[in-house]
Amino acid sequence: MSAAELLVEGGPILTLDPQRPQAEAVAVADGRVLALDAAARDAAGPRTRRLALAGAALLPGFIDAHTHLPEYGCRLAQPDLSAVGSLAALLERLGTLARERTAGEWLVACGWDESRWPEGRMPTRRDLDAAVPHHPVLAYRVDMHMGVANTAGLRRLGHSAASHPQGRLLEQELIEAYRRLAPDAEGRREGLARAVEACHARGVTAVHATVSEDDLALLQEARAGDGLDVRVAAYVLWEGGTPPARTPAGDGVDAWLAVRGAKLFADGSVGARSAAFRDGYADAPGWRPEPRLDVPALTEAMREAARRGLQVAVHCIGDAAVTATVDALDRADYPPRLRPRLEHMEWARDADLSALRRRGGVASCQPNFVGRWGLAGGLYERRLGLAYGGAHNRYRQVLATGVPLAFGSDHMPFGPLYGLHWAVNAPQPAQRLTVAEALAAYTRGAAYAAFEENRQGMIRPGHHADLVALSEDPRGAGPRLEQLRVVATVCGGVVRFDPEARCAASRHGARR
Repeated sequence: MSAAELLVEGGPILTLDPQRPQAEAVAVADGRVLALDAAARDAAGPRTRRLALAGAALLPGFIDAHTHLPEYGCRLAQPDLSAVGSLAALLERLGTLARERTAGEWLVACGWDESRWPEGRMPTRRDLDAAVPHHPVLAYRVDMHMGVANTAGLRRLGHSAASHPQGRLLEQELIEAYRRLAPDAEGRREGLARAVEACHARGVTAVHATVSEDDLALLQEARAGDGLDVRVAAYVLWEGGTPPARTPAGDGVDAWLAVRGAKLFADGSVGARSAAFRDGYADAPGWRPEPRLDVPALTEAMREAARRGLQVAVHCIGDAAVTATVDALDRADYPPRLRPRLEHMEWARDADLSALRRRGGVASCQPNFVGRWGLAGGLYERRLGLAYGGAHNRYRQVLATGVPLAFGSDHMPFGPLYGLHWAVNAPQPAQRLTVAEALAAYTRGAAYAAFEENRQGMIRPGHHADLVALSEDPRGAGPRLEQLRVVATVCGGVVRFDPEARCAASRHGARR
């Protein structure tokens, strides 16, 4: 056996491996788990570095199954509006930011969420005109499915107040605006580095990321320069269901970057009223958003993806969009071996879950949405009505149907602990999971969703040495899960995050 480069011990070790669920020590060599327990200690030598858990709990590194990693990195450089607690506070914040800029300079900010504001409404063009009269402004909603611009911003983007009286840009219009206002190449490189650091600080060692062609090129460049220290399974955006000219048809680069599939959109978001529901919106009677892709378009895109051997990942939130996606899978005769993914899938009927199981599909869900918008009196209830608004995210039913479950954050907020908390502490029994089930969805379930179950998601000899240490054992922290802290992150056998200096150097080597 090789000598261990790193030995981790001193706390509970939850392997998430059903065959060997717990361990007392983990040895790491060449970026992989070398051995467990006594064999791990036997593999340690004088040059072995040691990560002392000191009572912290060790788990497989978290896999965030739904991210927009390069985009998120760019957003980290923009003013953050997520903490503003009212419309008045938003306008005051934008006014302050504008005064820090020269006249005519763009002000782009992100993250506002009106769902808990006392005013109970979104900002409008006129609101932004009054607050920021001398700068073009675009303020993205937290879900990135809607943004609001002032009059100057609309003009710069090629629109007018007549065509957009409220100043709102939705879906494709917002995507086009985002691209026009995106940072230059160096800014995007810096953003990706920030996003990777954020992953390590949250115990995330792998992500599944929706990417554009430019995003994929950025990731490939980072990997070629050894600057990608988190594993990425990339899903390339097929706008309008059409594959980009440079869509790869293979796995990509290596164990750090793989092109897994095609990202498609069946609908939008509840907050933007662009998600598709059979019964519409209680707070906007008669409103029916246009589907991003209808069943024929979804079907053709799925057929093309299957011809290329690509997994499809379909954004579908409302029940009408979920049904349309499942129908398209059947019409396309999409092969179960490619594991079609339904992203979000917040309102799914029993019949659609059964159909998804028959198609070999995966539910890729975000339990953080339960806590953010799905509680009594929250956004979902107000948008959709009491009965409809409470019938979402039925994770218990997903598992009971036999559909594999993967968890991700979609950056709202980024990081697993908030989502784990709400999966375990969800208000409805049909939503609620055990701690073990929730952890599995954020580790080995997410690995399965990207065909990585033989390399990621468990602490098992031969698997990647991707590990996270939490401040305490999550099995006893049910009501306090969101209060746990990440105290160390190991990715590829290298300690990437260690704020409390738990990792000691070997006798013969300096700490790195």
